[in-house]
Amino acid sequence: MYTKYNLVYCKALEGTKWKHLVAIGFASDNNPTAVVLSTDEQDDYLDHQKKFLNFLTGQYGSEDDRWNVRWSDYGADIRFSNSSDASSFVMCFTKKNRGYYKTDNYVGIRGH
Repeated sequence: MYTKYNLVYCKALEGTKWKHLVAIGFASDNNPTAVVLSTDEQDDYLDHQKKFLNFLTGQYGSEDDRWNVRWSDYGADIRFSNSSDASSFVMCFTKKNRGYYKTDNYVGIRGH
């Protein structure tokens, strides 16, 4: 299981319980467009998702209280209800990759 996920983008959310969206990718450094499902090639995609959910639950409590996940083609979109959880995730568990982009006028969390 990765400890540093590729940071795709961050943005503030309005009009919802969730205040920040952090998009991460599971791509490798060698091939930033390829989806890497896990470090162990025998794991399947669902097993990787379960490990990632367990990781988030261990760090931030149960889903839908402080965080929520939405799976994407490149990895996952994690929505956080408070800035401290979002910023700790970005600073501790992500790395900026070549494909990173910042959404316009976003003054929310910083990590890199």
